[in-house]
Amino acid sequence: QDGGCSVCGEGKTVGNGEAIFVSPGAPPIPCSTLEEAGLGGAITLNDCTLLPDLIEICECRDCDPRSLSPSITPQPSQSLTPSILQCPEIQDGGCSVCGEGK
Repeated sequence: QDGGCSVCGEGKTVGNGEAIFVSPGAPPIPCSTLEEAGLGGAITLNDCTLLPDLIEICECRDCDPRSLSPSITPQPSQSLTPSILQCPEIQDGGCSVCGEGK
């Protein structure tokens, strides 16, 4: 088991945890579960580098790299500005599967 990685990449986190990611040859998985698997080290670092182009369904969003736990920042209703989410913590040796800065 490798160190953890963010499935959305450094500086990004899953924006739609309820979306279902489908990969050929694997069972469908909610994006929130995929993110937890990445953070927990269940996704290899090699696979982390491949996922960024595959998980558009998860709606990766910018997050605040100063914070370490996923959470949605409250915003006024009807706002057209996307919310800034907190970045998930990546274990030592981990990577962001959405790519550098994503």
